[in-house]
Formats: sequence, structure tokens, C-alpha cells
Amino acid sequence: MAGGNRNSEVMQSIYEGYSRGDRAPFFAAMAEDGRFGFAARREDIDFAGMWTGHKNIAESLTKLAKRFQWQKFRCRELIADGDRVVALTGGEVKCLVSDCVMPFDMVDVIRFRDGKIVEFVEYFDSAFLRDVVAAQAKPKSLRRQAAPKARKKAAPKRAAKPPSRKAKGKPKKRK
Repeated sequence: MAGGNRNSEVMQSIYEGYSRGDRAPFFAAMAEDGRFGFAARREDIDFAGMWTGHKNIAESLTKLAKRFQWQKFRCRELIADGDRVVALTGGEVKCLVSDCVMPFDMVDVIRFRDGKIVEFVEYFDSAFLRDVVAAQAKPKSLRRQAAPKARKKAAPKRAAKPPSRKAKGKPKKRK
């Protein structure tokens, strides 16, 4: 498991750099034809999906950095076995458009070959992030600043009573 230990050290270095906003350790460890991505649909989030090669990966990270910035980041757990590493990461991320800070957790799955990262995928609550990104796309005047106050439901209106069918006077007897 020597490879697992070395890969674990590489990932720790990447995460330490990441927490400082330094991408250099990441790109130094990434193979030139390596694949990096966010497990979400690119139709929903423009920086999502898989990106191949340093130039394209840098493009996706630049798109991400225009919208979000880590306020706190840490790797909570790192599991390495041979050429595979799984990391539980996260912290607090700031949405640069709305200035809101929110907790954000990820699971990173990384595959190494010959000491270089060949695949790195980040898994997260993509539906939540899709909704945040969609809200950013709206003009500020249409964004909800705060949750609307709950309204009391009006009591349902009762239907008017149908007109009475009783004839006035005494009822007639049937023969």
C-alpha cells in the first residue's frame, strides 16, 4: 500500500493548497490528459461535467471561482487504497453574487496512475447548487431576498344553500 500512502500525501498537499486558494499543487499532480469534473449536468451548472486536460480544467475552475469562494475549507477524512483515494471535504462557501455563505460538503473520488491523477470527480448536492446558480441568473430585482411570510389560509367559502323544494302550505297526499 505504499502507493496509497504516497497518493494520500499528494492529496493532502492539494487540499492544503486548495484551502489557501492555490491551484499549483493540484495541477502539478494532475496528468496532462487527466479528467476532472463535478458530478452534475452542464446544462444545469456551466462548470459541471467532466473536463479533460489542464486548459479545460482551468476553464471550469475559473467559471466556478466567478460564482463561489471558499470561506472555510478542510479535508475531514482521506481514504487511500492503491491507486484510489476518496476524500470527505467541505466547509463554508460564499456565493459571490448574493453574498450568502452556506455550508457545503463534497465527496471526492480520485484515481491515480503512475503517481499522477488521471481522474478526479467531486460529488455534492447538485440539485441544491443548481438552484443557487439558477437564482444567480435572475436579475437582482427578481431574486428573493428573504423567505416570504406565511399567509393564513382563508376559510373555504361555503356553497349557498339550494333553494327549498318545499311547497308552501300543506303537503299533498298521493293517491
